[in-house]
Amino acid sequence: MKLLLYSINCFLLLVCISSCRQDFVDGKTYASIIVNHLDDESYVHALKVKNGYSFFLDDKNDSILRIYRNEELRYPVRYLLKGTGENGLQKPSFCKEIAEAPYKGIRVLDNDSYLKTIDPETDSLVSPIRIINGLWNNTNYNFMSGEICALPFSPYKNYPFFFYNETNGYFWVDPDKGVAKSLQQKLVAYSASLVLNEKKRRIVVAYRYTNHISFYNLDGILQKSFFTHKNKVTPIATYDGIDIEASRKCFIETYGTEKYVYCLYDGSVDFNENSQLYIYTWDGKPKGTILLDRNIRTFAVSEDDSFIIAVSRSKQDGQDILKYRI
Repeated sequence: MKLLLYSINCFLLLVCISSCRQDFVDGKTYASIIVNHLDDESYVHALKVKNGYSFFLDDKNDSILRIYRNEELRYPVRYLLKGTGENGLQKPSFCKEIAEAPYKGIRVLDNDSYLKTIDPETDSLVSPIRIINGLWNNTNYNFMSGEICALPFSPYKNYPFFFYNETNGYFWVDPDKGVAKSLQQKLVAYSASLVLNEKKRRIVVAYRYTNHISFYNLDGILQKSFFTHKNKVTPIATYDGIDIEASRKCFIETYGTEKYVYCLYDGSVDFNENSQLYIYTWDGKPKGTILLDRNIRTFAVSEDDSFIIAVSRSKQDGQDILKYRI
């Protein structure tokens, strides 16, 4: 009887350890697998993974949004074309939030105005459209209950992000003082990437032209903020802004899962070095930094944090679609 109880306890301990273990290793270089190659008729600029599917947004191809099964990333199972109307897309952006209330499919905001839910397991593919008034030329849209959080596209706004609702309009959020000092109120310098987790009550901003990450609560109050290296990166200033081409690129994309926020770090001037992923819990605790074997321009992470899909410039013309097991 004691032997049986001991065996059961050991089994439960192993299950617990296995379920709690995180497979990615800090400082390890992860090798990619090329799962697809796209020619010059395509330019994939954004990715999303949800419910067993991978979603690609394409700037150049007529099939502006393509949907693949995660196990087969060569052939799309559904797609949407450029165009107007319910089943057309003109200038779509993925909504990046981890929502408090789960929903099937993904959300895109088209033309800064038309919120659409896209579910590949429905016949219609696109749900009824909700019209959002008052937004224009923004990026990194995150929807939460009653409000929208996004980045300003305008180079004249020296704020990391804003909140918006149709009743009260815009509420601009101040940057960390260390960021403001490094970026010196220069135009374009506040470019960043943004992701929100409504369940965890956190918003994360990672800056493109300085190596800084900030964690805010859902009221826009700064909770944690830090430079990721001892040597602070600052952009090269010009008379009326910054020299975009000559400045080092830091965090060029963020992506969130239930557990973690992933910040894609470039570190080069011209996107010619292998990328790194800085991984944090939503309260700002570092989980690890993993090294990638290619320079990648955008990426997405599976909901269980087991793999990454990414886009990299190909040695031939076009783009490679990569997969990393983490």
